[in-house]
Amino acid sequence: MHGMAGLAVGVTLLVAGCTDGSSPKPSPLPSATATSSSAATPSAPAMPAEAKGTSAASAKAFVRYWIETLNFAGSSGATARLREASTPECAACTGIAEFIDRVYTRGGSISGDGWGIRQIRLVDRGPGRGMTVDALVDVAPQEVVKRKGGKSQHFNGGRRLKTFLVTPRQNSWHVARLDQPE
Repeated sequence: MHGMAGLAVGVTLLVAGCTDGSSPKPSPLPSATATSSSAATPSAPAMPAEAKGTSAASAKAFVRYWIETLNFAGSSGATARLREASTPECAACTGIAEFIDRVYTRGGSISGDGWGIRQIRLVDRGPGRGMTVDALVDVAPQEVVKRKGGKSQHFNGGRRLKTFLVTPRQNSWHVARLDQPE
């Protein structure tokens, strides 16, 4: 779970730039600790039944799933499910996935324990049929090496508030916007 902290910091830096309309700036992303050859390869999280539907409870469960998917993407470099769980209009989501892709394509790594959820609450119904969900997360410290042979960057992590606008799509949710209030 070492790599997940890196993702967390990358996301923090990336999302911080999303509230003012500027283009997202990559922040460290979650990644997992390197595993030994005898350890099982982690698999992408499956969307739980609780995250399906369009109720307030399913919106909160979906945000939990999205964060697990983010942590997996940071530790593995596999961003397909993260992209599937986000709309193309979510600039922060796209920026996070692109950052992870860039790091792993260049032979880099992200290590740390990712985002740990402390609390999730429904803030209100968003525009249209969407919902706004706040997640208070502990972002673990992380190390990011942006390319093979590159210098490691350390990010301290910390407690962060993440605000998700989720919109219904195909009897579930997708993240349409991800903000980090300052």
